[in-house]
Amino acid sequence: MKRFWKISLALLVLLAILSIGAVLMIGNQIFQGITNLTTNKDTSLESSYRFFEKIEFDLKAFETAYTVTSIAIPSTHSDHEIPASWISSDGDHARDTVVMVHGLGGNRLTVFPVAEMFLRNGFNVIAYDQRSSGENTAPYNTFGYLEKNDLADVVDYVISQAAEPIQIGVWGVSFGGATVGLYLGSDASKGKLAFAVLDSPVSDGKEMTEMGLQQIDMGGLPVPFALQLGNLMLKQKLGFDFDDVNVPAQIAQADDIPILIVTSELDTVTPPHMGQDIFTAIQGNRKLMLTVADSEHADVFFDYPDLYEEKIHELIALE
Repeated sequence: MKRFWKISLALLVLLAILSIGAVLMIGNQIFQGITNLTTNKDTSLESSYRFFEKIEFDLKAFETAYTVTSIAIPSTHSDHEIPASWISSDGDHARDTVVMVHGLGGNRLTVFPVAEMFLRNGFNVIAYDQRSSGENTAPYNTFGYLEKNDLADVVDYVISQAAEPIQIGVWGVSFGGATVGLYLGSDASKGKLAFAVLDSPVSDGKEMTEMGLQQIDMGGLPVPFALQLGNLMLKQKLGFDFDDVNVPAQIAQADDIPILIVTSELDTVTPPHMGQDIFTAIQGNRKLMLTVADSEHADVFFDYPDLYEEKIHELIALE
């Protein structure tokens, strides 16, 4: 009888070890899936050319009309560099500047069409590659959590290069909108910005992960359980969890600066309630919302360029 119980206990321990191992393996797979959404190869600068052909944007004409200087900004949070393009009308960097943050699957070149609007209106622009995108070799996509550190470094770099105080705005689209939102809520942004634009922004990394998990075959694994596993692995491996990538919760801590949220009712990637949730969370009255009815994800500027620019002017007038 004692031998029977010993064997039974050994089997239970073995099953427990196997179960824990299986859970850890699944959790690691989920972690890899949600933090490796892009690669440098897929988002190479050359990959932008297909996008430019689609929207009929002439990159050569843009680079002829403006002075585009490639720079590399050291990260103060890890050992990577942040590749960026500093764009101006005449090479003078001592001018009010907009820092532009691309979305998932893009790179610093993909914001050039929108950058032209800011350049026409007298701003310089710095566009940079987010983590694991373009020429930025930093690992992991983290819904803006680690990405906000790169944005902080770029803003601080702009400030360090200006002999006199200048006005700095930040603009982010989709995944880049989450980066901007989380940065606005951080201490690193305090007292440094004049305005911000979040275009078709991701509002909640957890919701985006849940939407993604619902679209794949989980082999019977409940989505809520998968989310918990992913959350635990994020905390264990990178030191943050889904609560830390909730943009409305973070942006509520932002400085009282003019902020514009851009959404479309037709957007199924970042549904309009995401932008509305962020807008509602912003404290104070210096906030604007631009919502259109019929644009695909991140296409409001291309469908309504004049309206978009008018809203930017209205935003800046709130300073």
